[in-house]
Amino acid sequence: MIIDNMEMLPTAMSCHKRLEFENKITGSQLEKELDNFLLFLIRDLKLNGCKLIGHVKGLASAHNNGHLMFSITDFNEKTRFKGEISQKIASVEFTINIIIYGIELMVVNKVFEKAYDKFFN
Repeated sequence: MIIDNMEMLPTAMSCHKRLEFENKITGSQLEKELDNFLLFLIRDLKLNGCKLIGHVKGLASAHNNGHLMFSITDFNEKTRFKGEISQKIASVEFTINIIIYGIELMVVNKVFEKAYDKFFN
């Protein structure tokens, strides 16, 4: 099957980074930071032509101190979180996987970097 319409073609992006915090934060503070980042990210994806979210999912791992998994599958839903961070942390390993429809990978990468720089740099 050949698809000519860009809005029906999936674009996939994956990224792994280490997030470091100037002051140690709690799991609930991390959840709030991730939520703000993700809501900004999906808003900007939509503003740049994204028609549909397949998924935006990932993991923030504090290793022995626990982890937070996150997921968004629609522009109009809240971020879903699973897991727990057991104590204040100075850093996490952050992995995100994005599958969306309607925009090219170059645009997804630019939108992601803008959101990442705003919230974590």
